[in-house]
Formats: sequence, structure tokens, C-alpha cells
Amino acid sequence: MALGVCVLLFVGVFLEFVPSRFAQTSVRPLPQLPNQFITEVEANIVNKNRSVQITEYYDGPGARGRLETFSNGSRHTDIYDFKKQLHYHIEEEERSCEAEILSPANHNHNPFALFFGNGTAHIRSVADFFRFGAQHHDSYNGTGTARGIFCDMYVGYVQNSTMNYTMTWYFAARPTWNMPIGIESPNTDIPVRLVLEGTSENFNRTTQTFSSDTHTFYHVYEFVNFRLGAPDDHLHLFDPPHGIPCVGLPASKPIPKLPDQFVVEIQTAISPNETSLFYSVAYDKSRESTSYVYNYPSKNSTQGGVYGLHHIIHNFIEGTEYNISLVGCNMKKLTNETLGKDFVLDHGKITLASSSKLFGIPALNNATYEGEREIDGITADLWMFTRNDIQLVPNGDVNQPSVWEYYFSKQTWHYTSLSLSELHQVPIRVEGHSLLPGLFDTYKFVSVMINFQSGPPRGFFFDNTVCFNSSSASSAQFTLPTIYDAVAGNYSVRGIVYKKMGQVMNISRSRFHVDFVPTASNQILVSVRVHSVPDVGFTEKLASLTSLATALDKLRSAVEKSELTVDFGKGPVTALRRSYSNTAVNSPKLSIPAVGNSDRSKKSGASSGTVAGVAIGTLILGIVLGGAIMYVVLRRLRSDSANAYKREIN
Repeated sequence: MALGVCVLLFVGVFLEFVPSRFAQTSVRPLPQLPNQFITEVEANIVNKNRSVQITEYYDGPGARGRLETFSNGSRHTDIYDFKKQLHYHIEEEERSCEAEILSPANHNHNPFALFFGNGTAHIRSVADFFRFGAQHHDSYNGTGTARGIFCDMYVGYVQNSTMNYTMTWYFAARPTWNMPIGIESPNTDIPVRLVLEGTSENFNRTTQTFSSDTHTFYHVYEFVNFRLGAPDDHLHLFDPPHGIPCVGLPASKPIPKLPDQFVVEIQTAISPNETSLFYSVAYDKSRESTSYVYNYPSKNSTQGGVYGLHHIIHNFIEGTEYNISLVGCNMKKLTNETLGKDFVLDHGKITLASSSKLFGIPALNNATYEGEREIDGITADLWMFTRNDIQLVPNGDVNQPSVWEYYFSKQTWHYTSLSLSELHQVPIRVEGHSLLPGLFDTYKFVSVMINFQSGPPRGFFFDNTVCFNSSSASSAQFTLPTIYDAVAGNYSVRGIVYKKMGQVMNISRSRFHVDFVPTASNQILVSVRVHSVPDVGFTEKLASLTSLATALDKLRSAVEKSELTVDFGKGPVTALRRSYSNTAVNSPKLSIPAVGNSDRSKKSGASSGTVAGVAIGTLILGIVLGGAIMYVVLRRLRSDSANAYKREIN
């Protein structure tokens, strides 16, 4: 990789080979150089009638440097990270990045790098970086002016087997001249100008050798806007570029595997449509179900439809979607058109996809690990990949190039789960950008994940009671001889009861709802409401589903035979065999869980007989986050306002 800046910056290759020999003419103290600074450099190559603009960042304590070079109408950036022993070369217009290990073969003439005998690269000291100081035998040469600034001048005369030139440094005279350096540092000298003039043998950058042919050169380097201190880490100036995958990085590490049960809250912003969404997602592989809760735009929305909370449940065992809004519930079968990509086809049957696929997480061979970042104060790992199957720009082309960034909290970051017993690398941010020319920052997609909780989602996320009327459900109750106050408030206890009852009745957990009620003796009265088989779904699945009558018979039999036993961690508890009874069925009130995994908020609405068919459409851009999380929500936010949310009365 050719790095022209090595020739142009300061002395470039001319100072790399043989130590300079100077005549010491003064004992005046040499300038004190900063070990952290930012400066703009105008490099004027007078003998070639050429100027180059350079922005330079030097961080000695952080062992890192950055050069931004603008030359011949193009811009490129070079980042040197000596802690990671990596060099990044970024071409801005082409949005390309190449990474390579720092090595003597490729970086021996690097302005930042100094190699030890074992081949390890270290950042040069600031004096060596400037090729200035006692080790270079610079000498004081009186005063002069540069750009009207009163300066102290230092001169060195370089002569060796390949070159012969004069090097003249101009430093702002202190305390005579006041420079705007950003922070107070009275003992720091600020470079203003460097002049190089002499002859040199021609250097072949391909072979890294000199030839016998010579040329004269005259270079003037102007240091403008010199500021002390390192750049703010929040600017990520020493990190690989945002939104540009780097080729050549060391072997990638795999993207973390998400747990099979979790709840997460997500806020998504979509540009340039000025659209922002906030929603909650529950995923439970053991239930073969997903749940999406989101808030539809306000009454004044021009998109039409029912405003307020919406709750969508996908049950893959039944092949049914439950779509609940404040006006009722609509059920329909799961199909390719109904779903986003939270499904996989297994011999023609739709089944729930993995949690990673739900988030659109690519396979390892499609993503590169880009290193660590800090997101909202959280130390995160970043993976990046490109894809061509998402339409970010509404130009009719569904196969557009885009780049996606996935940020996961570090394994060492204590991100507590629902049970407080597990630590996961959890997703905290996803960004997507169009790679169409000039549209990277115009068409973008940003999702921020908060409150990620692993473990079983609370039951109300899959509560579809409102979708059934009294004629399609039956109720029963039985008693568990354990202390109500000790376990009833524990959601994991409810999960244990749900799991056991689902096994006993051989039905999906979306088909029954459980409440705990204290008895007079403070034991647990378990009240269960069981729904009949939905009248939608795939025939091949419904044929094998347990009927309502059979499910209740199985439950009664298990209780009466003392076979319904659960373990809350303090020994098995068996339902009282004479406690089973059928009970009257009450029509449920409409209930939509609040966004999040907290206690649900109940709102009275239409009875279970009221059904609202929520129109399915795709939001403006037709975005799919690779998985179903965004698709399920977004597809409901774009619809024909004249036809949206047609109501049906059951």
C-alpha cells in the first residue's frame, strides 16, 4: 500500500536511513515538545508545484497516531494502533478500509513507527517523530518570522550517502508570542514551520531502495491550528472507520449466541423519514412463540389506524398470529406473507427461527470482528457485514448494497439477566447504512436495545385470553399445598406451573392462562382458563393439537391421581387430589402488556367478541432487519388510510 504521506510529512523518507550530523553552534535550550497534540499541516512541495493538506494526531501515552491526507482531490486516512500492532488505511470516497499488521517490511518508513530487533513496532517519541531534539543535534540559529509570527529558529545540516540537505525549524518565540494551543502549557514550544532544502538520490517506493539518479528538493511545511492534548476518545478517531468493513483484520471471533428466552426493549430511528419507534420483544423457544408490543402513532397520525398499544403474538405450534389492539383481537394463520424472518421452512412447515436469526445476525463467514467500541458508556464488541437484500432507499430496487453494524456488550460487562444468575454478551445497538453513492448518512437505520433480560418472558407477553370468547374456553381450578405468600409473587414459580400444566394437558402455553389466588389457609388456588383450538392455522398442525375437552380431562386425571407435581426449589409439591373442579367462564377484559418486562398495564376495551383486523403493510422503506423484530412492527405502520384497520364483528 503506497502511503505518499510518508514522503510529504515532515521529512518523510529523507530522515529514515542514516543519523544526521549537525554542527552544534549554540547551547540555548532546545524546545520542549508535547507528547499529545493535534495539528493541521500544509505541505508545500515547491520543486513539484504541489500542496498537500494533512491533519495529524499524535498520542504518545496512548501509543497511537492518525494522519488524514487530502491530495489531488482525494482524501485518505491512516490510523496506527501500536497496542494492537495494527495499521488501517481508509479511502474516504471509495468507502474502503484495509488493515494490516505493523511490520518492518511494510512500515519501515512509517512516520510513527519505530521497530525493535524482534520486529515489534513502537510509537516514536515526539522528538523522534519531529526528527528534532538533542539526539539529532539541532542548533539554535537566532530569530525570524514565519507567517508573521515571531519565532526561534533551529537549523541542522544533514549529509550522508544518499542525501544532503538543510533542515530549518521555526518555533513560536515564548513568552514573546502567544499561541492559541487549547490548554495552558507555558513550557511547551509550538512548531510553526519546517523548511527542507537539498539534494537526494531517487527513492523507489516499490523496491524500497535508492538509485544513483539524484534530484533537488525544496519543501515547506506549515503547522496551523496546533492544539495540545489528545482528541476526545468519544470521537473514536483511532478506531477503524464507522460503517466501513476493514479487509485484512486478524482472524474474527464468532458473534455471540443469544439465549433461547429473553425480553428486550428497542428504540429505532429511521432516516430520512423522521420515524422513531419504541417496542418490546419477547422470545421463548420453549413456547415456540414470539411477542411484539409497540405503541402506534398518536390520534393525529396521517397513517390511519388505531392508535395506542398493540400486541402481536406468533405461536408456531398452532401456526397462528394473535393481533391485539385496544379495540379487540384478530387471529390469522402464520404464512410467509404474515411473517418477517422469524421463521424457517422445514419441509414446507413454518417453524420458529433461532434467536440469532430473529435479530438478523449473520453467519461468521459473512461478518468481521472490528474490535471494541464504547456505546453509551458500555464497552462493546463490534461486528460488521455487508448485504444486498434490504431496501433502504425507496428506488424500487430490493437488492441494494448496505452495511450493518452489530454492537454487543463485552463478556466482562456485568449485564444482569432476569434471573440475576447469567451473564450474556447482549446486543445493545444495530446500525444499517445504505452503500449507494452519497447516501450513507442520508438513508440509515439505528436500533438501540435496552433492558435486555434473559430468562423466561413473563406470562402476559403470551396472554391471548382476549382473543377467545366464553363459548371457546373452559375453566378449572385446583389447590397446591404450599404457602401462597412465599411463592406467588415469583414469576419463575409461575413459569414452573405453566410448563408442568402444558406438559400434562399437551397443549401450547398460549392456549391457557393461569392465575394464583390465596385460599383461606394461605395455600395456592390455581385457576386455569383453557381455550379451544383456534379456527385458523395450518391443517397439518391443527390435526394433531389436543382438543379443549381432552386437555381438561388430562388435567383432571393428573390432579385426581396425584400426578401433578411441581418443584419450586424446596422439594416437590403435589396438587391436592380432591381439589379439582370445573368453574364458570368469565369473559376476559382486554389487556395489553406494557412495553418492557414489568407488570402489565390493564385497560378496559371491547369484549372478546370484538375483533379488529389490523392491516398489514410495509413502512415506507420496506425495511427488514434481517429478522422479524422490525418487520413485524414496521409492516403495520404503513397502510392505505382508507382501508386500514377494517373492523369485523365476531
